[in-house]
Amino acid sequence: MQAKEQTETAKHPQATVAECIETFINAKASEGISARRIKKLRFQLAHFEKFMSARSKLFPSTITAADLIEFRASWDSKWKSTTRKAQENLRGFLRSCCRENLNDVLVALKTIRLTKEDRGRLEPKPFSETEIKTLFAQIPKTFAPAKAAVARPHCTAGEIDANGARRTLDADGMVR
Repeated sequence: MQAKEQTETAKHPQATVAECIETFINAKASEGISARRIKKLRFQLAHFEKFMSARSKLFPSTITAADLIEFRASWDSKWKSTTRKAQENLRGFLRSCCRENLNDVLVALKTIRLTKEDRGRLEPKPFSETEIKTLFAQIPKTFAPAKAAVARPHCTAGEIDANGARRTLDADGMVR
């Protein structure tokens, strides 16, 4: 029985975690993912590969849920949204290379909950007066004069000041 398994392994050698990472990153690059995101993927997955190598886990089939829980526990990040994205990237990688143990490993990577501070930090924030003035000043530089003339009258921005009064900044940068 072992001879048959060794023959099967010899016919189709299993890729290492490092080889799977390279294949995964090449696949993402061919999908048109930005260079910045590829760099981030490469960094995150290299960290994962180093962690697994230190545990003598060279093949994806040897990765266990306990390995992933300990790997995630080793992350030191102030922002949960960053760790959520890193975990999303890791789950995508695991889906691409872990066939035999996929369900076991994905169960270990449950959703990371955001704190109140994280939710507040991720909420959309209104532009400041200086940011709005900068944007309005950019219109004539970015658009042809005819298009800029059409765009400017439609551009108004509003915000609520510290007293709760609504203020409007028009296209000329004047507060009304």
